[in-house]
Amino acid sequence: MIDYIKISLLPSELKKQSSIMRRWTFFALIISVVAVVLFLVSFMFNIYLQGPIAELQSLKDQNSLMTESISRLSYIQEMFDTIEVNSGIINTLKGKNVDWTYVFDLSSNNITLHNISVKQIKIDAKAEGVNCTIVGECNSINEMTAWANSTRELDGIGSVELVDINKLQTSNEKSAFYFVAQIQITKWNVE
Repeated sequence: MIDYIKISLLPSELKKQSSIMRRWTFFALIISVVAVVLFLVSFMFNIYLQGPIAELQSLKDQNSLMTESISRLSYIQEMFDTIEVNSGIINTLKGKNVDWTYVFDLSSNNITLHNISVKQIKIDAKAEGVNCTIVGECNSINEMTAWANSTRELDGIGSVELVDINKLQTSNEKSAFYFVAQIQITKWNVE
């Protein structure tokens, strides 16, 4: 075997610098490869996460739409509750000959005369007597008071109390008032 002998004519400092440069070049190459690998992993991870993020956003949008739809349908439950209450009242009044003219007087002639808009009429027939609750709106306190006074003058009406009066927010400059009137009906024919 032949042994080769390396003879360098360069000074020893250049040899050391050349060795250091090779090490730094190798180190820079390794760091570059690691950086490219990390960038690719990060890029793939972002692509992988975009699907679940989009799906999560879609589920959030669907949830908000369903919540909005459910809140819009809540008034149907209120209607069913009102129907059940009225059905119970009707069942208690079955077989009785009731004089409904006072209720119709309250809700038609007297109300249209004073520009009252009726939102709800509830009749509560108990052993102590018959009470009628009217929820309505009007344009002024004067209309409401005039209606209450003329209702008190009707035959068979015991008392009329305005228990809840609130001013409504309106978009125009006109005033509107919400009120609840409790009316005791004294003449209620039951045979």
